[in-house]
Amino acid sequence: MIKYEGLDKLNKGLNKLVKQLTQPRATFKKISIVMFKDVMEHFNREEGPSGKWLKFLNPKTGQRQDIRPYGRGGNKLLQDTGRLKNSIISISTNEGAEVGTNVVYAPTHQFGNKNRNIPQRMFLWLSEKAETEIIKVFMKDLEMSIKWL
Repeated sequence: MIKYEGLDKLNKGLNKLVKQLTQPRATFKKISIVMFKDVMEHFNREEGPSGKWLKFLNPKTGQRQDIRPYGRGGNKLLQDTGRLKNSIISISTNEGAEVGTNVVYAPTHQFGNKNRNIPQRMFLWLSEKAETEIIKVFMKDLEMSIKWL
């Protein structure tokens, strides 16, 4: 009679793989953190996917006219009061990861508004660096799940 030892390890590995594939919330949590950090970096750098955000300059003085002196954001665009930046949240479930905001005026800045002469200043986007990091997170978690197979 031939007896194969090691089925317990194989079974344990298969169970981990099944859990990873059917309940990937932990992986999506890591991914949502990568996404959140990337969006916050866009605020700090004041940049969208195609470069720096457009600034309004007064044609007479050449000074920025989109900053209010009473704001807490200093000279940073989209950070007059800090409400928009501070409203960014990340969510993770077994279905995926999301980063977003519930601030009513966020879409106006994300997409722009030609009628109100507000340029598009995308802040909810992922850089190539973040996309690469997300793939690394997926691969690492998948490798950890199948390392016993």
